[in-house]
Amino acid sequence: MLACIKETEKLILGTDKRYLQANGCLRWRFALTVLFYAQIKTCYFFLYNKNDTYRFFEKLSGVTRLIDDVFKNQKFIPTQMTEFGFQKTGDSYTYEENFLDDSFRAVVTVKNGKVDGQVIDCSTGDEYYQIDVPAMQGKFVSSVRAGYLDILGQIVDHCCLTMPFASPQANRIAGRIYDQYHVAPDFPWKSRNNKDNGVFRHLDSGKWFGLIMNGRRGLVTKDGDEQNVDIINLKSNTLPVDGQSVFPAYHMNHKYWVSVVLDDQLGDDDVMRLIDESFRLTGKQG
Repeated sequence: MLACIKETEKLILGTDKRYLQANGCLRWRFALTVLFYAQIKTCYFFLYNKNDTYRFFEKLSGVTRLIDDVFKNQKFIPTQMTEFGFQKTGDSYTYEENFLDDSFRAVVTVKNGKVDGQVIDCSTGDEYYQIDVPAMQGKFVSSVRAGYLDILGQIVDHCCLTMPFASPQANRIAGRIYDQYHVAPDFPWKSRNNKDNGVFRHLDSGKWFGLIMNGRRGLVTKDGDEQNVDIINLKSNTLPVDGQSVFPAYHMNHKYWVSVVLDDQLGDDDVMRLIDESFRLTGKQG
């Protein structure tokens, strides 16, 4: 098929366009040749780029892959990944494991915090896409899917930290706090309204330096806005209240604390500078 494509390309590129303009019949033949070229090149792409083809239809249909669901709100911890068996190459980590009596191989790759995965049919070397098609619920497909999910679950248990907040920025910030201070949030409240509020504490003293909570924007804007947002309370000497992203603290002393709305209007680096300040101020002498 590739040879056919190349020969058709030569024919199209080598055609004298002035000659076509003077001959109506040849114009039609040329148009049909171009159409044939487009069709065979499309077929070649779909046949020999199976992974890209599947991803194309995946986006078109809105299907979410198993691996995306499993690792949603999960942060990978490199040291734990290495201990589990991931192999590092450059800035990528790869883990491979055979399952179902070596009939299939799971390949999980993590690069810059983003995860991708494949299930390979060991008898053919092809990717087994059926696991990500919800409509396919046969006994065999289900057994392959269950084996793959078991491997992904073990990776989550051994290599990941759950990021439990509602907004992407809150989860990114929680990940950066962990990277910088090795602190994960704890959730001390059991009531329905507060159980998802996460507290960040100093490891040595247990003092708070941050609190992420989810609530109505109007709690800080005082304008009745009902949109739910993640908010982080931080101690501050500078009190950089701007009325857009940074406000006098909700439920804490306005003289010493601010509330920052985590809706990506204020960049992660700016939020981290405020967290660094709060961490210093709430240290042993804070």
